[in-house]
Amino acid sequence: MPFRRPYRDGRVGRRRLIGLVEASSLALAAALIAGSPPAFAQSRDVPPPLPVDSSHLPELRQPQAATPPAWQATPELAPLSAEDRIVFNAGLDALVLGDIEQARGLFLVLARDGETPASRSAAALIVDRLEALEKRSSSGLVPAPRAGLLGIPRLRATVAAPAPAAPRNMRGPVTATSTIFGLAAWGWLLPTAIGLTPDDHTRGFLGVYMLTAAASFFVPYYVTRERPTDAADLNAFFYGGSRGAELGLLLSGLAAGQAGGDFDGHTKVFSASLLAGSIGGALGGVALTRRLGLSAGDVRTIGVLGDYGLFFGFGLGHMLGFDELQEDGRPALDARTRSMAGAGLAGSGLGLLGGRLLSLRRDNTWGDGEVMRAAGAIGVLASASLGLAFDVDDSRGLVGLMLAGGGLGLWSGDRFVRGRDFTFTEAVIVDFSVIVGGLGGAGITYLLHQSDEPAPYLIAGFIGALASGALVAVTFTSEERATQNRRNLSWQLMPQLARGRPTGLNVVGAF
Repeated sequence: MPFRRPYRDGRVGRRRLIGLVEASSLALAAALIAGSPPAFAQSRDVPPPLPVDSSHLPELRQPQAATPPAWQATPELAPLSAEDRIVFNAGLDALVLGDIEQARGLFLVLARDGETPASRSAAALIVDRLEALEKRSSSGLVPAPRAGLLGIPRLRATVAAPAPAAPRNMRGPVTATSTIFGLAAWGWLLPTAIGLTPDDHTRGFLGVYMLTAAASFFVPYYVTRERPTDAADLNAFFYGGSRGAELGLLLSGLAAGQAGGDFDGHTKVFSASLLAGSIGGALGGVALTRRLGLSAGDVRTIGVLGDYGLFFGFGLGHMLGFDELQEDGRPALDARTRSMAGAGLAGSGLGLLGGRLLSLRRDNTWGDGEVMRAAGAIGVLASASLGLAFDVDDSRGLVGLMLAGGGLGLWSGDRFVRGRDFTFTEAVIVDFSVIVGGLGGAGITYLLHQSDEPAPYLIAGFIGALASGALVAVTFTSEERATQNRRNLSWQLMPQLARGRPTGLNVVGAF
């Protein structure tokens, strides 16, 4: 009995192996039907000759071998004539190779012109099964046959697999996020923007605050009543509501200088820019996500690169001295505000664009993007520790190291998450492991070696964060891979055929 090595390539899934077994089983069943005693075949009603256009069929010729194979000379296994067996084997070959139309045409010819009742009955039975399968496939009851392993079609005469589950409705989390924004920011930004301060207009400030907080719950709750939201909408709403406030303030500073970005003395403009940016970012982010058809992983990936772009823009502005501009020996406040706001906006825009380009090349999950963010944070911490360890006193040089370290961390995180598919829960645990690992490393250093310099604590914190985060992340991927391997552990016995006759068995599967 010949055996084949099991398929170990994960890309060849169980479904393809099952399709291979099913196609071979159908061929074996057809061969056994054709090899049954004539009495069994004659007990069935022979269908009338079926019209068929045989112009497209290949010319059938007698084999040149002088002596027929031994199995053809066995009366109990060969009730077919030599010509019938040539057509029958040609139909089986076409069926196994995936040419359904060619196989059906050959069996139609055999059902009409077969020399023996056994050949006509067996061929008609196969034609009936193929036509029934085609009708059910066209009606949507079963998936249409498509190429499987080595081009062999999947022939399933069963009900189709259930459709994928609908995405979870995130109406509750979206409403909760909006309510948090209302309580923490929108509630006090709105009365402040219209000139109601808690000191001078206590009653008005509290009244508008409470109404705004209530509206932040009821408005999204009502709007999402008939418009389900998914994880991508939740990510876009949160990112737009939080980062949009920063971008709104930067736009105000770019347009009005110090008056647009300073809370002291310009309270109304400051609050209004934050409020408009936050609400506009939340609503615009959801609208853009739906228009582009983004997934939760796409939105998270874009947001991570957008955050790094904002950080890069501010860092580059500091390195270029935008925050130290002077005029006639005095600080040029308007020029500083506009320059830094422009640098931040440019960096954020480039980061968002880079995130979109990366999302088009990746199939990240929500958790993948969050793990990338954690890797970027570790990179920033590592570069800051390295700079302090080598006594880099210049703030511009230290910021440059941090920008490079953050970029390297994001690149490493992108490489790490490829093909791993972290869930949101796993990513949150990785985030917390990075935080507590850093605190643990710094705490141990503080207990064992007290120093007035921050370098030892940063270095120990970096080591603890990297070790803790990597250990947890690798543990998750190892458990997932082991579970997947257990789930894919299966094997099948597949008949080995030689011109329609079983000659042995093959062991195929995933081990």
